[in-house]
This record gives sequence, structure tokens and C-alpha cells, in this order.
Amino acid sequence: MRRRSPGFGVPDPASVGRYLGQPEQHSGDQAQWTLMLDGRHDPVLRDHTVDGLPTLPGTFALEIAAEAATVLVPGTRARAFHDTKFEAFIHARTDHPSSYTVRAAVTQRERLDTTVRVVITSTVTRHGRVLRADRPHFETDVTVTRSPARAPAFTPWPRQPLAPAEDPCYRDDGIVRLSGMFRNTTECRTDNRYAAARWYPSPQLPTERLGHTVIPALLLDALIRTTALPTAVQHGPAVPHRLGHVGIHLSTNDLDLAAQHPEGIRLVADTTRGHAVALGPDDSILAEMTGLTLAGLGSPALSAHSW
Repeated sequence: MRRRSPGFGVPDPASVGRYLGQPEQHSGDQAQWTLMLDGRHDPVLRDHTVDGLPTLPGTFALEIAAEAATVLVPGTRARAFHDTKFEAFIHARTDHPSSYTVRAAVTQRERLDTTVRVVITSTVTRHGRVLRADRPHFETDVTVTRSPARAPAFTPWPRQPLAPAEDPCYRDDGIVRLSGMFRNTTECRTDNRYAAARWYPSPQLPTERLGHTVIPALLLDALIRTTALPTAVQHGPAVPHRLGHVGIHLSTNDLDLAAQHPEGIRLVADTTRGHAVALGPDDSILAEMTGLTLAGLGSPALSAHSW
């Protein structure tokens, strides 16, 4: 999706395929963008629907936050996300683009690392009248770094016999329906505590959309769904509501990962701790998350979400 930012001319070619280009407002350690989402043409939104509506996946909100932070602090990569809140679904219309506002501000600088607070909001209108300004949808603290990526070793958890399970998000009649690029897990297994799967993406991933992304958002989405398997099997699909920490121990995106790991990537989760890891063939941790809390569709935690 190509878009021009007023006053900045044609976007940098490196930003083509990303959700954000140059900011519309930029002053010191703060910047602001208008995010336009096209539910008809964006394959990420088409392949991820909630109640039939094209919806930005939570991990692609992390992608947008990483893009904002790395524009604000050039020459860095996203290393971690902290205290992430998914407040309301980010839907996209199919008849015309939907507009959201992305704001980023540096909150802390260290020698190699910088912390950037990123929020995504919208303006609620009806018949041309503003009903609510700056409605919160998403917020997170992004740590960007100039240090090289290093994947730590994984200490295996106790092995448990896990039963085969189905991801309910793959059902055609589900409220949350995933298709295309999001049908990327196999060998799903779970019990009441542990869960496991293998991330095995389609070889026909959309290169125009994913080629210049800055984090492996599809992998992170699969990691969340693996953690949610016990809840999903017993109660149906659940969506992320809070996420304490996401660590990314690589400097590549989904396309590169899929090419580097044709055998797939192993995902394991201890669901009682909300802790999940994506493992390389040598059991190095490529990405991990802790402090994940889920909200079942229709729960009070989602009462403020738009449908």
C-alpha cells in the first residue's frame, strides 16, 4: 500500500510494503502518522477477519509500532516490546480505507537501547459528527537497539504427553477466521498446561506486503495461538488482551525466516505461565513472550471492542 505523507513527497523506497512511511509530524523525540488500512486489497487484513470484518492482527500492530520506533530512532532494530495493551479491535473497511492515528515518543535513551512509547487511536464519527476523539486501540513500549541479535539457548521444560488439537481459528464458520498466510501451523498438540506446534508458512507469502517488514509478525501470531490452544480447545477462540514482554532475538522478518527454515520452526508454550518460545533447530530461542493474558470473545474484557 503506497501512500504519500503531506509535506514529505514520495515515500522512501525502503518503506514501500510497510504500513508507515515518513511521519506527517515530527518534532524531536516525537512523531505522528496517519495509518490507512484497506480491507479490500491488503492481504494481511483479508486473511484475518473477526466476525466477518477484516481486522489487523495484534502482532501486526506490533509491526507498526516497530516501524514507528525505528523511523524515530534510525539505525536500530526492534529488540523487545513491553506492557502491550490490546484495547479495541483495529478493523478495516472494504468500501474505503479506514483511518487511524499512530503516535510515537521516545521515553528513555541508553547507550545502545532506546525505549519508544507507541499508541494507535481512532476518531469515532457518525454522520460527520465526532463522537469520540483519540479512542485507544493499542499501546506498547518498544525497545530498539543498535546491538547485534543473539539467540539465547532454551532450557527444555518437562516433556509431557500432548494430545493432537485443532486451531479453531482455521474453521470457516468461526468468529475469528484465518486463511491464506495465517494458516501456518501444523502438529498442534496440547494438554491443560503445555502446548506445541510447528510454524510452517506457505511458500507463497505476499512479498510486496511482507518483504520490508521489520519483525516476524506471522511467527509471533502463531506463537500467541499456540499459547491459546488449551483455552481455544475448551472454550473457543480467544484473543490477546495484555502482553507483558516480547523478545525478538533475530533481525529478520517472516519471509527470511521461511526461507531459512524450510523445515519449519518449533513452537512450545507453558500456558499457565503465559510463556512461549519459538525455537531454532539447535534449540536457540528465536522469539519469546511472557505475561500473555487472553480474552474470550464476548467476555467483559472485550466489552469495549468494536464489532
